[in-house]
Amino acid sequence: MKHVARAFLLAAVVLTLGGHRDALAGGCKPDGRTCRTNQSCCSRLCAKAPTAKFGVCCTPNCTGKACGDDGCGGSCGECSCGTLLLTWGVPGGTGNGEFRRPGDVATDASGNIYVADADNHRIQKFDASGTFLTTWGSVGRGNGQFGNNIGVATDRSGNVYVADTDYNRIQKFDSTGTFLTTWGSVGSGNGQFTGPEGVATDGSGNVYVADGPPNDRIQKFDANGTFLTTWGSFGSGNGQLSNPLGVATDGSGNVYVADANNSRIQKFDASGTFLMAWGSSGALGVATDGAGNVYVTEDTRVQKFACP
Repeated sequence: MKHVARAFLLAAVVLTLGGHRDALAGGCKPDGRTCRTNQSCCSRLCAKAPTAKFGVCCTPNCTGKACGDDGCGGSCGECSCGTLLLTWGVPGGTGNGEFRRPGDVATDASGNIYVADADNHRIQKFDASGTFLTTWGSVGRGNGQFGNNIGVATDRSGNVYVADTDYNRIQKFDSTGTFLTTWGSVGSGNGQFTGPEGVATDGSGNVYVADGPPNDRIQKFDANGTFLTTWGSFGSGNGQLSNPLGVATDGSGNVYVADANNSRIQKFDASGTFLMAWGSSGALGVATDGAGNVYVTEDTRVQKFACP
């Protein structure tokens, strides 16, 4: 699911660079005992490996880190909300790790980062430390090519969805960039778009698309692009939209829409029933976290709202 908001490339990613681990036969047994977490382990700490019966030796690493994971299951200190942990990228470039108008960013369950590098017509993939992994895309209308790829989202299976705004379609890839499927064309019918910019997924794998003016609506699809339902029309009433730019979901399946020209966030259930709205001047993008808090990007700031 999408975990970022439009207009800002927030590369504040918690580093999880683990220390070196030495797996010992039968597990590490300091003082003749099986290694237990927080016990001394061959002059290092003991950390339980995910697939090991016993713990393994691990050297904590907090070099250059004021907070976050020490690589051995411990902590280098608690990170306060909003602490900048990392940044990367060279503006205006076309090389790996360089960007020209990065319009959106998403993460997957493994902590990898996907950036919609719009004016370079590509997706770039990084690990959680900002190390470049791969890229795909070029300018064009073919499968795997983009016109103006503004939105990106992932699902729990690691698939990547891209809102190809200029060509009025959604493209789906696996986590390595292999093209899987696409859907959409210009128009106002079900499954058609007029400048889609926001895309999000829910825990069931459904895909929500913020379909721009003059359609001004949300469309919902299954993971293969089969149309399920739609809601919204142009206007300022509850459930109406004017230039919806961002869309996000929470753990309960609710859907949040950045209703840009109406300067508000609207909340719906998974079927499109209106639940509530609140003002946010010039809302450009919206995202949620695991606690249900809602983050909204505007022209010059990010606002965080307690789970409504």
